Amino acid sequence: MSNSLADFDDDDVAGRLKVIDELEQIRELWKDCHYELNTGKKRREKASKPTQIKPGLNQAEVMKALATTRAKISQNRSKLDQQPDHKKAFEWQAEIDRLTGLKVAYEAELTRF
Repeated sequence: MSNSLADFDDDDVAGRLKVIDELEQIRELWKDCHYELNTGKKRREKASKPTQIKPGLNQAEVMKALATTRAKISQNRSKLDQQPDHKKAFEWQAEIDRLTGLKVAYEAELTRF
């Protein structure tokens, strides 16, 4: 299939992209099969992290979650300060932003009690 990329004109980017997309899909399927054969388990994608607080928490649970969130923010900030050019710096900053939103929500929830 990759040999068919040479059949396209030099300026036919759209045609090549279709073949490349097909190749990527086949490769992902191969990775799934290979992982399942080696481990006996399905290959999993990373679960998305929560962006909103859980409803129905009592005051102690909110305080615990707030403390954990503050600690995680601090950890990510220290990593970002120590290695600002790291390849995961963008991910760390996105995590800080997500956790800051959670922190504000938990603080607002605490004022409700």
